[in-house]
Amino acid sequence: MTKAHAIGGLATQCRENNQFTRIGKILRTHSIYKILLFLVIAASPVVKEAGAAEVWVEKGDVVRVHFSGGITKKDADDLTRVLAFLRNESAGKDFIKDSPVNKFLVINSPGGEVDAAMRIGTLVRSYRMAVAVPAKAKCMSSCVYIVAGGLVRWLYGDVGIHRPYFATAPSESFDAAMKKVVAESKTYFSRMNVSEQLADAMFSTPPDDVHVLSDRELKNYWLGREDMAYAEDVEIANATRLKLSRQEYMRRQKLATAESNSKCTYDDEMMSCMVNVYGKYGLIEAKTAK
Repeated sequence: MTKAHAIGGLATQCRENNQFTRIGKILRTHSIYKILLFLVIAASPVVKEAGAAEVWVEKGDVVRVHFSGGITKKDADDLTRVLAFLRNESAGKDFIKDSPVNKFLVINSPGGEVDAAMRIGTLVRSYRMAVAVPAKAKCMSSCVYIVAGGLVRWLYGDVGIHRPYFATAPSESFDAAMKKVVAESKTYFSRMNVSEQLADAMFSTPPDDVHVLSDRELKNYWLGREDMAYAEDVEIANATRLKLSRQEYMRRQKLATAESNSKCTYDDEMMSCMVNVYGKYGLIEAKTAK
């Protein structure tokens, strides 16, 4: 695929004592266990907003890999090395098999190269990670492919989509090249258990415009929720462990989710709030599964 827009390089860094250092030491901070609500994807029209991406890691019982900036091939290469480093460093613990809610990619990106974004999304899925977009962050343009890769998705910032565009003329005709991008996008989303209709919405939005996805659209495109296959796996396991029928488990889960969404805000108190709510419905063990 011909690259969409190239956006700067990536300085892969780890944060330690509020200072940036090259990979080698990882910050070991207090663990903040973020239970799943939902996340999203996005796209960007104004590529001039994009700058060089930065990657840093917060590591405790929960691992947060922060990605901020544009998306390029170099970023994908560097993120590959970061995740390999974390996997090798997880002494006695299987980093890949660990629950997605214990390791997640925190994104703030205006977008970038489509190929690189698909590669990062595939990497995120292979490591069974969650993806989060914080309230003051955004996930735009090709960033949507990364979000789709998350097994669990939290979305608090804006998510916008638009049609990918070519920075230079492709080697084949524009018609053939664009059809190829559409087909590859649909195949990718299908592989991630995301609706192919997301690609239709993307390619119907001009590249000089942006469409911010509503909560309803995020759910309809299967982005504003955890991966459906992963959800089935977790919920059946949780219902079995709690000695509940699947129907009763789903009934309690629906009530607990509605109450936690109305009561629990996204801050350092969210965990204790959700523990109380899910404990009320006898589901507290379910929130520490898989």
